[in-house]
Amino acid sequence: MEQSSDFEGIKKYSINKGADLFGICDLDPLEDHKTIPKKLLEDYTHGIVIGLNLGQEIFDKLPQSRSIYGQIYKIANRKLDSISFDISRIIRNKEYKALPIPASKVLENTFHRSYMSHKAIAREAGLGWIGKSLLFINENYGPRVRLATVLTDMPFDIENKPMKSKCGKCTQCIDSCIVGALEDSDFSDYPKERNCFDVEKCAQKLKEFESDPEIGKSVCGICIKTCPVGRSGGEEK
Repeated sequence: MEQSSDFEGIKKYSINKGADLFGICDLDPLEDHKTIPKKLLEDYTHGIVIGLNLGQEIFDKLPQSRSIYGQIYKIANRKLDSISFDISRIIRNKEYKALPIPASKVLENTFHRSYMSHKAIAREAGLGWIGKSLLFINENYGPRVRLATVLTDMPFDIENKPMKSKCGKCTQCIDSCIVGALEDSDFSDYPKERNCFDVEKCAQKLKEFESDPEIGKSVCGICIKTCPVGRSGGEEK
């Protein structure tokens, strides 16, 4: 399908600013997904998602490199927020609505949820699938990516191409989880409930890491480290 000049222009801008992944999806299939506030998507027709590849080396050296990972995590989130904010300004200058959603923000009293799922947008845009770790997995970079989203009512001539899981029988993320928070599952789409993931177990461990002055961020990364997808992925955009 031929892409509009707006699509190509925003994509080129995002890549030039450093994004490794770029995609757009129609929001209609996501109208039932949980958001905070509840009707966050209702004024918008499309989601623009951008992603950064964090690289393989930082994960290969875990757990010893966790403090470095914590810093890279923060740097990547800031860069994503900057790019998504600029994209929203470009769109608003064309007299359309645009709302940038922060790359990482866990909200209070929400059972460890954020405003919306960047993973769901990226999957609908055909950039990857949801793995057994419930992380977003891209074929080139695996789960070693961070994502951010811009919601907009700018029209795009696009067709959603959501990817089904390609994890198959692999259980490396499940087997490696240091708190046993993951269970094997056979979902192929986007799981609306997190029955295969003990959120509280994971969250409590992340709080430990965040309170560690050497780390200072709620990051673990072991399930990311052990995922075989994208381990030899290049830097192509």
